[in-house]
Amino acid sequence: MSTASTQTNTPVAAIVRVLVVDDSAYVRKMVTQMLSRSPFVEVVGTARDGLEALEMAGELSPDVISTCRRWAACALSRSRWRGGRFRS
Repeated sequence: MSTASTQTNTPVAAIVRVLVVDDSAYVRKMVTQMLSRSPFVEVVGTARDGLEALEMAGELSPDVISTCRRWAACALSRSRWRGGRFRS
């Protein structure tokens, strides 16, 4: 993801806003630490379950929501996320 620089014609990377969701506090902490090492990622919040993630996503408008892949219920949540907003 990049946009053109105004002065130098070199690409400027965009910051990706991420919401980290996992039921394990340890996993949330490790994923947050790993992602925070990148200058192109901003972890805007963490949530412990899908319901908390839905609430936080509405407030924080993340670009990416990182969830545990085994959560089948999260498929419903992801299907409602469109263009930085949740559809009702």
